[in-house]
Amino acid sequence: MEAGIALHAEDVTRMRPNAATLANVRTMVESASGFLKGRRLVARAPLSPGGFTDLVDSGCCDFMTKRALWDVRTSDSAPGEEDTLRLAICLLLGLRSRCGQLFRRISELGVVNPRLLVAYAVGVEDIPPAVMREIGRKAVGVEDVEFPLPQGSAHAKRPR
Repeated sequence: MEAGIALHAEDVTRMRPNAATLANVRTMVESASGFLKGRRLVARAPLSPGGFTDLVDSGCCDFMTKRALWDVRTSDSAPGEEDTLRLAICLLLGLRSRCGQLFRRISELGVVNPRLLVAYAVGVEDIPPAVMREIGRKAVGVEDVEFPLPQGSAHAKRPR
């Protein structure tokens, strides 16, 4: 993995972004900063180095606030099922971690897209318990998934 990082860093040093690219990067940084303003971050680190199954080789989100797990994506399309799956796995891994008490407060899973200037969120209670148990069994490798999780998200399924 270190070789991959070194190769990537070498490639970056040879990049010569034009003015339009620099303006786009600036817009995305300002957008992400604006989104984070006023949100108290709890964590910004991988939550579970290593994996639990062949499908899951790590468990992380880009950052965590008091009530939500967030990933940052810069694609030119809306998030898909795989984005929700990744965050659901992160939640399940977090619940089983030494920081499980922090994850019990999570009521939303969200994706921030500074490229599109939008954020998407889904309430954890809107994900059927049977789906979360299946994710727990097949992706995380556990049978005893804790459900239901906290209820009452005021922001479920509402783009911001």
